[in-house]
This record gives sequence, C-alpha cells and structure tokens, in this order.
Amino acid sequence: RFAHALVRQTLEDELSTLRRVHLHRDLAHAIEGRFGAPDSAVAELAHHFAEAAVAGEGERAAHYAERAATQALDRGAPEQAIELFERALDLLPAEADPDGLLRERLYLQLEHCCWGAADTQRLETVTRRHLKLAGEVDDLVMRWWAVGWFVCSFVSRAVPGPEDLAELTSILSTDLRDVDVAGRQRFSNQGSWCP
Repeated sequence: RFAHALVRQTLEDELSTLRRVHLHRDLAHAIEGRFGAPDSAVAELAHHFAEAAVAGEGERAAHYAERAATQALDRGAPEQAIELFERALDLLPAEADPDGLLRERLYLQLEHCCWGAADTQRLETVTRRHLKLAGEVDDLVMRWWAVGWFVCSFVSRAVPGPEDLAELTSILSTDLRDVDVAGRQRFSNQGSWCP
C-alpha cells in the first residue's frame, strides 16, 4: 500500500525489468496462495500474471484475463472485455494450446463481444486471425465457426473480395455430416456455451 501513486511509480521505475517481472510473479502467487482466486481478485491476478508472462506465466495470465473479460461483460463493459480477450490471446503460449481449442474459445468470446459492440471492422480482423488458426491446426469445425463470424463482419461493409469469397465457398461447400464434433461446444449468439 502506498500513500500516493507517485511513490509507487517512483519505486517501480527504479526496479530492473527482470526484478519487476519477478515481483509481479511472486505477488500473483502470494495472492493466489492466500486467497485462491476469488472474483474480487481476478482483475488483479490478470494484471500481475500478465506482467510476469515472460517468466513463464503466460498460460495463467491468459486464464485470468479471460475471467476478467467475462466479469467485464457481466458489468456491461464490452470494450474492456474486448481488450481483455485480446490480451488473453496474446499471452497464451502456442505450446500450451497445440490443438488450438483454447484459442478458439477465446476467439469465439471475442467475436461475440465485437458483434455486441457493433464493431464489425474489429470483428473482421479477429475472424481473419481465427480463420488463420483454423487453417494452421486443420480443424474444419473451427473453420465453420470462424466463417460464421466472418460473414457477420460484412454486415456494414461492401461486398467481400475474391479471396474472402473463395474462403466462404470452400467452407460452405464441405459436408459436415462426417465431422466428429463430440465434446466440442459452441458459443451461442446469446453469449453462452452450449453443446
């Protein structure tokens, strides 16, 4: 606790980057160890683990950023939720998510937030990243969900370009009857997970 924010800032400025990262990591672990992860501490844990991500805490940072984003949505703060979901995606190490399903979960929630905030330009950018991930992990179901949001991003824009139409045609011409979706959930238009 500091009497004034300037005192805190001065002390932080005097720390080396490595020391600051380790202090954030240690503080996050101390909060987790003492209190667990109550809803009241999620934003603070997201911040400290994000600051310690370079010290191997990227997966935890992404987890808490996702929880903080969900809380922001519950408070009616979609712009803050968008920033937190994007941060979670940036912090999650690819090696912690080899099949892409954790990133897909974040993308679906982020796309829903962009749609709810009527930010179709950002939605397009996000869905392009989602489509790229689906191609990298060669996941047809993931491509279907990404394309669905991709189509939504064209609502207030001009006609899709030739490459976009090729992607849409490719995915929409596949037959999903033989695709196994067991255990996969989708993020519905109502903002909740369902089978």
